[in-house]
Amino acid sequence: MKEKVIGLNYIEDHGWFRYNNSNKKAEIIDYKDFVRKINNNEFNYYLDDCEKMYNTENKIIIITPKQEIKKIYDIPPCGLYSITKNDRFGIGIIEFTFENDKYINLYDEEIKNIKDDIEKFLKNEKQYKELNINHKRGILLYGPPGNGKTMIIKLIIDKYIDSTRIIYIPGGFRINNLIKLKDALSDKKTIFIFEEITSSLTDSSEIVSFLNFLDGINSWNNVLILGTTNYPDKIPGNIIDRPSRFDKIYKFSFPNRNVRKNYISEFMGKDWITEEILDKTKNMSIAYLKELCISCKIYDYDPISLIDEFIKRKKDIKNNFSNEIDEIGLKKTSIGFQNNNEHETDGDEYYD
Repeated sequence: MKEKVIGLNYIEDHGWFRYNNSNKKAEIIDYKDFVRKINNNEFNYYLDDCEKMYNTENKIIIITPKQEIKKIYDIPPCGLYSITKNDRFGIGIIEFTFENDKYINLYDEEIKNIKDDIEKFLKNEKQYKELNINHKRGILLYGPPGNGKTMIIKLIIDKYIDSTRIIYIPGGFRINNLIKLKDALSDKKTIFIFEEITSSLTDSSEIVSFLNFLDGINSWNNVLILGTTNYPDKIPGNIIDRPSRFDKIYKFSFPNRNVRKNYISEFMGKDWITEEILDKTKNMSIAYLKELCISCKIYDYDPISLIDEFIKRKKDIKNNFSNEIDEIGLKKTSIGFQNNNEHETDGDEYYD
């Protein structure tokens, strides 16, 4: 049985540690306070009998003889983790469960290309080394929300969770904090997942940190960086328009007629679909198709009436929410519908 990883913190030059969950707690103080306490003889125990370490936040961890800290790993086992940060222990990771709907293969060509690209990258570390370049690759999935990007992330997680360390970066996490884990994970096969990367690119310093992480002075070896965004226009050009930062870019647009037919058939069966349903769902996102199937299958809604309600909802959002959407940086085309002046293609919208 695979050991469950509750939560780990990295202490520079020492490894990954877990603090016990009893009432015994290590004393953690800033370096300046540590010096002051020594100078003023304020410790109520002999430091020679204690273990002292620096953690990633330049704090000192003091463990008295009756307190415990247990070294768990030199490197965490393969699995899925979310990165964490707190004032006591600094940067760490915690085991993470990625919940999402089951994977439905809607985009055969795109999925095959993404999977092949990742597989070739992970298997060819030796060739990168022979070329004397870092073994790293960046892949970006973009397109309006609700069209399958997260579903693809789940597919990749499921495929590689037992063979590599996958670290999920939550939105808004400050990129420069990743530097503190570089010594711990660089050269150890790692996949980083940035879902909605624009949420971490909030100011110029974060953009510089991200550039350095991708291929600058703080770039890592043996790493795959997988990012998604609904708002590609918010990504600075010096991040997006340069291979070696994001080497491959895949667009997932609104589903065409064939994709809509396959998706609805998965839930409702082929006999349920009519040409009218396929016509009226043109320019709707996968998220809207999902709601259509759920509402009709579980709540017995009439599909045509419900689609008409969706269309009315679209107009209401455009009329009543457009200013608010613009103020928080969202595009009017990102509410689950394609603009009427955008054409529907016969094949899947896909670029690399």
